[in-house]
Amino acid sequence: ATLAANFEASYRRVVDTGAPVELEFAYTGPAGLRHYLGRATPEFDHGGQVNAILSVIRDVSEVRRLQHQLEHLARTDPLTSLLNRHSFTDRLDVELDRVRAGQAGFSLLVLDLDNFKHVNDKFGHVAGDRVLAAVGRILTAETRPHDIVARLGGDEFCIALIDTDADDARASAARIGRQISSIAGEDGTPIGVSVSVGVAAADDKDSTALVLLSRVDALMYQSKLGGR
Repeated sequence: ATLAANFEASYRRVVDTGAPVELEFAYTGPAGLRHYLGRATPEFDHGGQVNAILSVIRDVSEVRRLQHQLEHLARTDPLTSLLNRHSFTDRLDVELDRVRAGQAGFSLLVLDLDNFKHVNDKFGHVAGDRVLAAVGRILTAETRPHDIVARLGGDEFCIALIDTDADDARASAARIGRQISSIAGEDGTPIGVSVSVGVAAADDKDSTALVLLSRVDALMYQSKLGGR
């Protein structure tokens, strides 16, 4: 009924304005959910009045699928399916706007794998990719749907824990660290990676995502040097 009403309104607009109208819609039929693009074009009589409408509807499901796939690839890291750096900083800036407005809060974790170069050198880059993918799964499992998780690049990851103070974020970091340390090779033996983590709660002095990331990144490197 809604679709029929939209079509009727579109045709009425063609008659009233004498201009073509495009209508994009989705419809679930025998083939499942499909996406369509319709175009209604007026045809005129000798007096210049609309006396017919030529309506053409095309199935654009494959085009939409490819568009969504490209959008997903542009936003995410292909190895871990986490957000990439660009998408993460965009989301972080939105959350910082809410912090400055006093509407919300969050804590940021910056994680850097220890001994990852040793894994690549000893077991090869395929094994290294498996470790990175495993870390991605751990971070997804240990966070909530409204948290923001990303691979910033290389062996560096980041998590924004929404509505979480620094103490609870440190507890999450410790739990994640234990999970990462248990990552094993194909023979079931722990592969020897650990993680250094910087943790801080965002505040209204963090003017941009990059400022906050730089602050927590410095804390992470202090943790890494302390571990050594």
